Amino acid sequence: MIYIDSDFNKKTGITTVTIQHMGEKFIGTAKLHPDDKDRNSVLVGGRYAEMRATIKALKYERRILKQEYNIIKNFYTSCTQCKDYQFDSNMDKIFRKQLYKRQKRINEITEDIAFIQITLAKDILQRDKLLTKTKND
Repeated sequence: MIYIDSDFNKKTGITTVTIQHMGEKFIGTAKLHPDDKDRNSVLVGGRYAEMRATIKALKYERRILKQEYNIIKNFYTSCTQCKDYQFDSNMDKIFRKQLYKRQKRINEITEDIAFIQITLAKDILQRDKLLTKTKND
C-alpha cells in the first residue's frame, strides 16, 4: 500500500487519508470529537482514517482474490469431470496449488481486516474514555 495524501479540515474536524493499493485509491475518514481538536487528536484522527482506508483496500484485494479463486475452482471442477482427467497429475497439482495459495491469502487478509477493525474499535474506546475522564476532572 502506498500512502498518497492526507487532509485535516479544521472547521469540520474531519481527517481524510488516501492510499493506493493494487492500482486503486482508497479513502478513509475520521471525525474528531468537538471537544478534542489539539495537535495529538489530529494525528490520532489521521491514524484512524488511515486504518479505515487500509480496511477498504484489503477488502478490495480479498474480493479480487475470491473472484480468481472461484474462476480457478470452476475451471478445475470442469476439468475433473472429464473421463480422462488424471488426478495427481502435474496439471492437477498446479490447480490445487493455485487454489491453495489464493485461499491462504484470502484467510490472511480476513485475519488482517479483523485485527485492524478490533484495534480501531479499542483505540476509539480508549480515546473516548480518556476524553470523558479529562472532561470530568
